[in-house]
Amino acid sequence: MIQNATYSLIWMPELLANHGKKQDRLKEQLNNDFTLTLIALSLVAICLSWVGAWYFLRPLKVLKTNFTQLEQGQLDTRMTIERHDEVGEIIHSFNHLATWLQDMNRQYKQMSSDLAHEIRTPLTGMQSRIEAMQDGIVPGLSHINQLKS
Repeated sequence: MIQNATYSLIWMPELLANHGKKQDRLKEQLNNDFTLTLIALSLVAICLSWVGAWYFLRPLKVLKTNFTQLEQGQLDTRMTIERHDEVGEIIHSFNHLATWLQDMNRQYKQMSSDLAHEIRTPLTGMQSRIEAMQDGIVPGLSHINQLKS
């Protein structure tokens, strides 16, 4: 055994010792900055998602309301086309459908009116003839049977 052995520490410059501490602080700051950035970007993404959903769902809600009006018989319901995308095409199709339904309803009413007139005219003639026979103005069926024999 060596009795007078001296041990010496390895000398490290103070600059290198402080450099490790600076690296640790830099890593901690980067982690904090990354966390704050992630939170900020998440909030921005949530806001953009909300605005995008509102932008795309608003015309669909209006379309739903207008379909309800059509169901209730308000066939003059139309929507203004402000967009030139798929939603605008759907709105255009809605307006086309509403016009078609309004035309079909108009034709149905006209046909009903025409049929009522065509049926009413001969019935009115028969009714007036029967009333004239009842009043004795026109000879009845018994008089016609006598003429045949």
